[in-house]
Amino acid sequence: FNFEIYFSEVFHRKNGFDIVIGNPPYLRVQGLQATQPDLVPIYKKSFKAAQGNFDLYALFIEKGFDLLAEDGHFAYIVPHKFFQATFGKGLRALLNREQALKKIIRFGAEQVFDVPSTYTCLLFLAKQSQNTFQIFEVTNLSDIERVFSYIRLRQAHEAYACAEISSPKSDDWDFHTGGGNIVLDKLKQQSVTLGDITRKIFVGLQTSADKIYVLEVREELKNILRCYSRHLDEEVEIERGLVKPFLMGKDVHRYAPAVARNVVIFPYNLQNGKAGLMSQDYIKHTFPLGWMYLKRNQKDLANRENGRMFGDNFYAYIYPKNLTEFSAVKIMTPDICSVPQMTIDESEDLYHTTTLYSFVFKSDVKDSPKYFLGILNSRLLWYFMSITGTVLRGGYLRFKTEYLKPFPIRCSISTDPPSEKVQNKIVQLVDCILSSKKSDQGVDTSVYEQEIDEMVYRLYGLSQEEIALVESATQRKPS
Repeated sequence: FNFEIYFSEVFHRKNGFDIVIGNPPYLRVQGLQATQPDLVPIYKKSFKAAQGNFDLYALFIEKGFDLLAEDGHFAYIVPHKFFQATFGKGLRALLNREQALKKIIRFGAEQVFDVPSTYTCLLFLAKQSQNTFQIFEVTNLSDIERVFSYIRLRQAHEAYACAEISSPKSDDWDFHTGGGNIVLDKLKQQSVTLGDITRKIFVGLQTSADKIYVLEVREELKNILRCYSRHLDEEVEIERGLVKPFLMGKDVHRYAPAVARNVVIFPYNLQNGKAGLMSQDYIKHTFPLGWMYLKRNQKDLANRENGRMFGDNFYAYIYPKNLTEFSAVKIMTPDICSVPQMTIDESEDLYHTTTLYSFVFKSDVKDSPKYFLGILNSRLLWYFMSITGTVLRGGYLRFKTEYLKPFPIRCSISTDPPSEKVQNKIVQLVDCILSSKKSDQGVDTSVYEQEIDEMVYRLYGLSQEEIALVESATQRKPS
């Protein structure tokens, strides 16, 4: 469709369109690589929005804005993930430079489309620079026509909240109504973020064949484990040395000891911080039972991703990432949960699935991981995630790397470090909770947790008004 021909008179007279409006396609770069791989390098060369694991809708935003006349206006319905996602950095920089934001109507966890689950907003841009823009947070779509009429007339309605915000000048697009920015501004006074103190925040093992690699432990013998294989639907025996204790998402709960009921076949040797794939001969002679199991599954392992693993290394992981990271004290969190559900692995021996994330800290950070666990399980982190991250249906949150890293955190390398007395007290309270949960996971530890919350509020210098905002937004008791 050559618009310069069909709209030649209007387009050339105004050097652009008065309005660009639409619902562009939502398609991640992985989908493009599967269907139109030749276009991906062209997009990356031609669009500022084509960064990292970009989504096609971001390119449509850039192109649509580029097609506007000098006094033109833009209106799309798009996912608002690019507000925080790494891939949106180039697009955010472009819109910041042009001061293009005019209005955002965001729907939070409410679903505009029936399927699939997509968290969208109405994005309004203007070609002429805007000093401020308006943001509307819609919380109920049951009578959306009436709500939109109130928004157009700027009349108050219980189904939405609004605010007028200065045009962003930084990459930080944390736009909120109802006082959220007050607390965020206080938090951002801290000089250090979680991303600064973690060596890595990483996802679990990506085997591409969990039904084969992950086994449920049925009986522990001296050097052999009797396990259940979901893939074979039978019990098998595997040598201990070929497996690692493996956590599923359901195994990690708030402050509770993580107990691995499964193991994962781990055909790698770890040495000097590097992981090397075990040779066939090594596995055959050292772990004959394990080799027998792998051979029984050779065809299915080799067929992963359209036969990508045919060959001598059929038993390797397709994505052997983070293999050396698990052997450390780490804080772990489920990817999706309604409140912080973090716990700690002090054994340095637990591996886990992709529905869990782990934090390992830099060597120059001397603070106790239990101190960080107290802060990261606090209402303040919960509040931060609820207003800067992705809220899903039912009020669930995504605890992903890109949402966790920006959390400001007070620690020993801060410009204003917390006192040793405060840190020790939080560690002491965390120890009490961990000890209680070890004896009984269902025990009520809310008294200790509330004391930690109060200490964290003081640690970050929150006023009573700011504390009330946090408490109001996190009314359900963490459990």
